[in-house]
Amino acid sequence: MTTNGENGLKVAAETDDYSRSAVALAGGDQALADAISDALATLAEDGTLAEISNEFFGADVSVEPAA
Repeated sequence: MTTNGENGLKVAAETDDYSRSAVALAGGDQALADAISDALATLAEDGTLAEISNEFFGADVSVEPAA
């Protein structure tokens, strides 16, 4: 396994398969979870997620690919 930078995180696997992302939060903080969901929805709606995705990945990985 390789590590990611100085933080010691290990990359367990790499794949070209589409996958969803998640954010880990302390349990019971529904207000924070809702705020993150709202912010991500806004970024998706205004095209910011697509712009960031294209800049760093060369494709829009913020949406599920067409079948």
